[in-house]
Amino acid sequence: LQLAALVLLALALARPVVVVPQPKMILAVVDTSASMGARLRGATPLERGKRMLRARLARKAARDTVFIISTAPVAAVTPEATNEASRIRQAIEALRVSDMAGNLTTAVQIGRALLGGRVDEVLVVTDEPRPAALPEGIEFLTVGEPLPNVAIIGVESQQALCHAVSANLVATVENFSDAPSRVQLTAKQQGRPVAPAVSANLKPHERT
Repeated sequence: LQLAALVLLALALARPVVVVPQPKMILAVVDTSASMGARLRGATPLERGKRMLRARLARKAARDTVFIISTAPVAAVTPEATNEASRIRQAIEALRVSDMAGNLTTAVQIGRALLGGRVDEVLVVTDEPRPAALPEGIEFLTVGEPLPNVAIIGVESQQALCHAVSANLVATVENFSDAPSRVQLTAKQQGRPVAPAVSANLKPHERT
């Protein structure tokens, strides 16, 4: 009887143990450099990245908080970490492409610092290829696709000082891709063409 009484007393004093999972802190770094605005067909990489980020964050737990930071320039898009779906959606929609270059590593480091170092997951939205090896807790949402990579790398104007001859404009163009590419150059002044358009077929890595 004494043993039974002790068992009943122990059961009465026992309390159920409820383990409540801690909310995660999610740092979302969005590439907003100029290449994210390139459009070959359909949506731009940034537009696709926004859709992908919204879909990914829709799967998070309701208590998980999100902090969004852009890369070009590095800036906090959300004033503070939040778990409010409307604020997160507005912050994603506010993202715009910049003419500046951006650095993903720098943005991640600054984002961690602004959050006091406490980050459980890092989501990176970019058109850069996914690295072969990623540290635990970092997820790449890659939205890039192969695009023609030809650029003007130099422009020089030439005009004689002592003779009445026409001025010349020399443009140097290079194909940085591994595939041939056809380019067309036009020269305009105040919106008006000043010379016939020039076309060229560039071999891979050719400069002309």
